[in-house]
Amino acid sequence: MANNQTHRGLVKKIFAAALLLLLVITVVAMAFASANGDTEPAKKEKVLFKPGADVTFEFFFVVPPGFHLGDEPLAAVSFDKKKIEKLPLTIKPLEYSWTREELKAEAAESGHDQTTVAAKVPVKLDSKCATGKLAIPAMVDVFYCNVVEGWCTSSHYDTALAVTVSDDKKALKKGSLKVTVVVTPEV
Repeated sequence: MANNQTHRGLVKKIFAAALLLLLVITVVAMAFASANGDTEPAKKEKVLFKPGADVTFEFFFVVPPGFHLGDEPLAAVSFDKKKIEKLPLTIKPLEYSWTREELKAEAAESGHDQTTVAAKVPVKLDSKCATGKLAIPAMVDVFYCNVVEGWCTSSHYDTALAVTVSDDKKALKKGSLKVTVVVTPEV
């Protein structure tokens, strides 16, 4: 019995690390931008933002068949005040939460329950923000329930949201980055 629990604990830790990596990769790989004014849309490969830019992280949440996303709250994103104060940006408020109704969660044809409206977190980069990669530490919680057994729980992820700051002429003054959080419940 103890070996089985140890094995499950190890699998859980590996899985949590893999999900965290997936979340970070998703921020970069699934980035998109909306142009405003005289800025040009960025290429799919890399989204660049000018110092002083308004960046909106647009979160989408997905759980597999057999589960449904929670009702109140469905998800929450929060930021540690002490860590954020050290970065060249502003996030207000530092805590966000959304209900199933606000994010229009629904079952997809594949059977996955997913949100169809973005959960938005606005970030304002400082005008004197240095160029390069900027990692914004965040905590993400997703609440979900087992359809058959009726139990509910949440998954917690400590992650970093990535923004690339550049003075390149193609860098945006305003745009969005898509973050898809795929939850795989422990069975």
